[in-house]
Amino acid sequence: MKLRGQVISAALGGALWLLGPTADATVTPDRTRVIFDAGQPSLSLTVINDDPTSPALAQAWLENEKGARTGLPLAVVPPVQRLEAGARSLVRITALPTASTLPADRESLFYFNLRGIPPRADKPNVLQLAVQTRVKLFWTDPAPVDDPAL
Repeated sequence: MKLRGQVISAALGGALWLLGPTADATVTPDRTRVIFDAGQPSLSLTVINDDPTSPALAQAWLENEKGARTGLPLAVVPPVQRLEAGARSLVRITALPTASTLPADRESLFYFNLRGIPPRADKPNVLQLAVQTRVKLFWTDPAPVDDPAL
């Protein structure tokens, strides 16, 4: 009798789990890592709105490894854009003149952040979340380094 109650509880719990609402990021980048070669003036990323029914705002920015957003040698254009339902768009990461001050003997780490902001809900008392994706961006300088230890 005890086993039968456990089986029924497990079946009901599984059914509720399958019927429960799901949450996912509607605005996503096309990759999980970005490698930016120093010889390139810019790099493009594709931003995708996976929601087939409603538009969303896509906010993009860069941070260094310490979380600072200002004074970076790279810039994101456009920082905010509207993506229609099911649409794709490009975000360009451009090297600024100060990028020449980055070290040439190693990679530099930055983070590309993309936040998907959903439209305002039509119904009252609705919880909406802005989902943020953080992608590692590596700045590499392919120039050979003269190191006598090599």
